[in-house]
Amino acid sequence: MTKTRRACVELLGSLLATATGLTACRRIREIVGGESRTKDAERPADADWFGFTPYAGARPLCSESVLAFSNGKQIEIHWKTFATRDTADQVMAYYSKGVKGNLEVKGQSLTLSRGNPVQAVLSVDAASAKQYHTCGDLPRPDENTIIGVSQILRP
Repeated sequence: MTKTRRACVELLGSLLATATGLTACRRIREIVGGESRTKDAERPADADWFGFTPYAGARPLCSESVLAFSNGKQIEIHWKTFATRDTADQVMAYYSKGVKGNLEVKGQSLTLSRGNPVQAVLSVDAASAKQYHTCGDLPRPDENTIIGVSQILRP
């Protein structure tokens, strides 16, 4: 399995567990050309969080997009990851207040999804868990938590 395909499968398996029938997935850059990963290391964290409230002080890690098929129809998935020095418990407490959407908490992981079918997903994971999705950019040693946001577009 290629590195691209493996990353796609891992992303879809976690972020889109509620979306069924995914049959194919490719990075958008393979289709339209250009670079899909964007290093945002020094941009402020108030960039577009796909409708979720930005977490204060979170440092952008990277962003990426893929094309996939769900129930025979093409969808586009965009995601971004951010890192923070705060603990996973602190970040989870922040996103658990006034929840709008479906909230699932397992240990030191939180997933908040919105829409039916799912249109946006926010995930919180301890950086030490190594189960978060990344575009290749890793958190710094002093960053304890990874926040991922994704948006699913169905043309």
